[in-house]
Amino acid sequence: MKKTKLLTVLTFVSVAILVGCNNDSTSNNSVPNTDNQEQKDENDPGEQNNQDSSEDNGDDNDIEGGSSLVERNDDANDSESEEKEPNLGEGDTEDQLNLEIGDTGVIETTIEKFEMTINSVTVEKEIDGEKPDLGVFVLADVTFRNIHEEPLDLEQAVGTFEVTTSEDGGGYGPVSEFYNVEVEDLSGDLEPGEEVQGQILFEDNLGDKHYIKVNPGLISASAVKNQVMWKFSEEDSE
Repeated sequence: MKKTKLLTVLTFVSVAILVGCNNDSTSNNSVPNTDNQEQKDENDPGEQNNQDSSEDNGDDNDIEGGSSLVERNDDANDSESEEKEPNLGEGDTEDQLNLEIGDTGVIETTIEKFEMTINSVTVEKEIDGEKPDLGVFVLADVTFRNIHEEPLDLEQAVGTFEVTTSEDGGGYGPVSEFYNVEVEDLSGDLEPGEEVQGQILFEDNLGDKHYIKVNPGLISASAVKNQVMWKFSEEDSE
């Protein structure tokens, strides 16, 4: 009887020990293995790096694509500029420095070529009740003829000229816009082969001789290729 009781007690103790061991094992298995996770993160940095690299490559591709587009646009703009670029080389029109009233001069610019004839000049100290800031008004009656294949800007052509009392010195450009003087101004475009007559109003210092010529500054800047000069005196005035 005592042996039976002892056997029963030992059985219960064994069962209790087994149950306790199983619980410890289950508890250990349920705890996350942080060491393994950290080791995995250290061993697999490539995944994050690959993602970052992929994003960087995407940005680089966008930049390269944009740069190519800009280069193509720049090339197109350069082509347009070259098509519209004026001829900056030397012209083939000679200087004409000894012209008189009634003579025709040929003027070549970077973008135009035209003739101007001074038909007559009027030198007056007063016109239409207006007096010049300088000594005299010089009113030139002129004819323009376009000998280029493109339309001629008449206002620009008129602005090419000045009047002076010195062959070598600087002079004064057209002044019709500054005085209330009736002048047949020239404006608009003159088509190739066509001609038009009008007037240019200058003012100049008093002097025995006067010269209407191309503004020397335009020649120095290569905007005009040749010098053209008409010489006259007050005796030539009508």
